[in-house]
Amino acid sequence: MTATMRPFAIPFLLTAAALAITAVSTPTRADDIDDIVTADMAARHIPGLGLAIVQNGAVVKESAYGLADVDKKAGVFPATMFEIGPLTRQITATAVMQLVEMGKVGLDDKISKYIVNPPDGWSDITIRHLLTQTSGIKDADEVMPVYARITKALTVDQTIALVAHLPLAFTPGEQWQSSCSNYILLGKVIEKASGLSYGEYISTNILKPAGMDSTHLANPKAAWPAMAKGYTLLADGTPKPGLPSTATSLWAAGSIVANAGDLARWSVAMEGNKLVKADSAAQIVKTFQLTGDNASGTDCAFGLTIRHPQGHNIAENGGATGGFMSHYCRDLDTRLEIIILTNDATVDTMPLAHRILESYIPSIAPDPMAEKDPPVDEYCKGILKKLQDGQLDANEFSPDTWTTVRKLHLDAVGKVLSTLGPLTKFEQNDKDYSPDGQPIYSYRCIFGDTAYELKVGPSADGKIGHFEFAMDPFDVP
Repeated sequence: MTATMRPFAIPFLLTAAALAITAVSTPTRADDIDDIVTADMAARHIPGLGLAIVQNGAVVKESAYGLADVDKKAGVFPATMFEIGPLTRQITATAVMQLVEMGKVGLDDKISKYIVNPPDGWSDITIRHLLTQTSGIKDADEVMPVYARITKALTVDQTIALVAHLPLAFTPGEQWQSSCSNYILLGKVIEKASGLSYGEYISTNILKPAGMDSTHLANPKAAWPAMAKGYTLLADGTPKPGLPSTATSLWAAGSIVANAGDLARWSVAMEGNKLVKADSAAQIVKTFQLTGDNASGTDCAFGLTIRHPQGHNIAENGGATGGFMSHYCRDLDTRLEIIILTNDATVDTMPLAHRILESYIPSIAPDPMAEKDPPVDEYCKGILKKLQDGQLDANEFSPDTWTTVRKLHLDAVGKVLSTLGPLTKFEQNDKDYSPDGQPIYSYRCIFGDTAYELKVGPSADGKIGHFEFAMDPFDVP
């Protein structure tokens, strides 16, 4: 162990931002969850939200909050539809596993078996690589943003063509990188193996058997009576209408529209092995082992990320479209699942999902440390206050760390924190050490009813050398 850090005449290094959400250890009641959701929506200016909670294969809560259309003052109801974005990938992965069970697809088949005229560079890519995001194929979103593809009305084949001529980012299987291209290509695999269009296949083999009567591929020209209007938030919290997705804009990677209740029914059907067998369901949540010289495990499964907070096993997925944000998380041990859909593309819903999960399972929250470092704690608390107030001082950070802070736009994080009200709890829950022996302090920080994770540590010259504050709360040892 190294000497205790002086209140910051010791160096700190800031690497990444990791925002952690936790929950109060109190008995859970329906109104507790309602209070958590409404407080979070008010603090972060979320217009509307659909929520479903599934436990032990049964829906225990299905609720709607806020406005589906701000201008018309139209409320959200349980039937209200949202773009579910990346949650589409779980349905796509389920469809692939059905075809595996039918003997029509092999997880280790080369994708050249299903993709017409694939580039030579894709010759070693398998179905498993696509499912686990380890193919190395460039992300179409980075080549042309989805709003531009919508504006240009690109077809699925035109989207694939955006990345087909580009070199792989890495050798297949050796690294992990999220790419919507992987799941768009899986849509092509489903069509080739089944002889049906992607929409026809999931409608016949997933949506109807699961009782997902309202779920469909996005179509902004259709007059869906229960469709929420999507928004992005301006800096002052004013909602600005987002660009609606189309069936082809994200397709098998993110173009499904659903309500929270339908997704709960999908979850119940998966729990009851009505869509795939138990072995296939287990394969979906099995993490991938990287290959190559630096082979190691990953936290990526089929359309899901698997995390292990406090010894629990949490599967989750989520993200945004042009006007919507979604999140799904499931405790694999207790079979508790949280589904959140919002019509705001700006505010990440992961913290809220984790907050609700911890309300049911308090042991997921990190325990406070028995031994404290009061001077260091006060210094770190002060740094957090400066972040919230937008007053971080470059002179307190090592040069590399400050560069990272600016690159990660932590000033924008500060603006978000400024809307959450005063800091109500700040407690140290872990103390680790960097490879060079410098301490790294972890704190649970609660603003109002929203909890985050802050990590701060010194470098060798008395400045801040480690600083993490981001939207990945369960990536905590």
